Amino acid sequence: MAARIENLRPCRRQNTVSGCLPESKRLESCPHSNQKKKVLCMPRLPQEIVFNILLCLPADILYNVMRYVCQEWYNVIRDPVFANAHVLKSDRGSLIWTGPNRLGVPYVELMKPRDLIEMTRVRFPDFGGMLVSSCNGLVCYTTVKRSYYHYIANPVTKEIVRIPTASEVPWISCLGYTSSSKEYKLVEFHGGHERLDCGILTLGVDKEWRFLDATNQTLKIKRFLIEVLVGSQVATDDGFVHLPYYSFNLTLDLESETFFLCSVPNCSNTEREDRKYFGTGRSLCFMDRKGKFSWELWLLKNVPTGDWTKLATIDLGSQEQWLRQSLCPQGFRLGPIGWLKDGEIAIFHVNYDPSFGNLTLFHDAEAQPLRNCIAYNVKTGAMNSYKLDEDDNFYSGGSYVPHVKSLVSLEFATN
Repeated sequence: MAARIENLRPCRRQNTVSGCLPESKRLESCPHSNQKKKVLCMPRLPQEIVFNILLCLPADILYNVMRYVCQEWYNVIRDPVFANAHVLKSDRGSLIWTGPNRLGVPYVELMKPRDLIEMTRVRFPDFGGMLVSSCNGLVCYTTVKRSYYHYIANPVTKEIVRIPTASEVPWISCLGYTSSSKEYKLVEFHGGHERLDCGILTLGVDKEWRFLDATNQTLKIKRFLIEVLVGSQVATDDGFVHLPYYSFNLTLDLESETFFLCSVPNCSNTEREDRKYFGTGRSLCFMDRKGKFSWELWLLKNVPTGDWTKLATIDLGSQEQWLRQSLCPQGFRLGPIGWLKDGEIAIFHVNYDPSFGNLTLFHDAEAQPLRNCIAYNVKTGAMNSYKLDEDDNFYSGGSYVPHVKSLVSLEFATN
């Protein structure tokens, strides 16, 4: 199927900043004479120093303010080398997907220097479907209007492209990146009973979808197929796309475009609800519940070999009394839902305790425990809490999508 990529919002980049900085701004008139004087400029710094200073600033400040300062800074900020370096240096937050919302998608991040939690809203054009993934600041979401379309957008630069889906009804999609080839690939899974088809589109290269048959390489997962694709959260890291299930992990190697089954950590817990997988933005994390307020955390360190390493053990048992009184009353329990800062801050959400039966607190407008969240630093043990907005109750169908604000351009996608 041909994939006509549409650039819905062309990037209005300029080769110079003369149109951004009018002469009146660069030359000021003396109020008491007809003479003009030049505005004082900073001493010229070596480009390497300028590069490193600008790396420390947030992407939205760089794009909306700093690139207009002078021609030199403009050239640095629009350079793809700088954009890639900025992604690697920036801390990831998370987009909170709770369903279509006219106000936008909530975005949670930690603000330096005190790591205070800040929530903002991110709006996307034609957003009425499902937020599926984020890769290096490029957000992938799917919307249906008469037919399905994939959208890839950068919320900072306001660039967006629309791509027809590979099938009439896609099951799940994601955007991945391979640093070895420096390519972005859009992946779509679809199929039928005991069949898994995968469409791949390399942005800026492919003019139409290419199809892989995943079923022949993964016969072991046939009976779990639909449950995996509907119930799991897709995670990506450099060069790989993961579809984790509680007892195995189906992995797509984006470089070779082949599937394989990746091993999962050995643990005694066999309950599916107590075994969770989440992407940190750089790796796949496995979280195994050990008690009401305790978990073991594992990181997938080597994808081809399936080597996992234990990241930390979280035990909030000593805080149970405070949690019960302030955030997590009887009838509810904490559940892991995502990460901030590339696997440093674990996010937990207050949800129903299935062993407690029917609950009446859900209708208590003052309590509303389903809006409560906890951010736990696995390195320092510091813990903060925050509350979602009234329209953002995080039900079981929601997800935290790791996201970083970036300057990565979509110009390459329409080549």
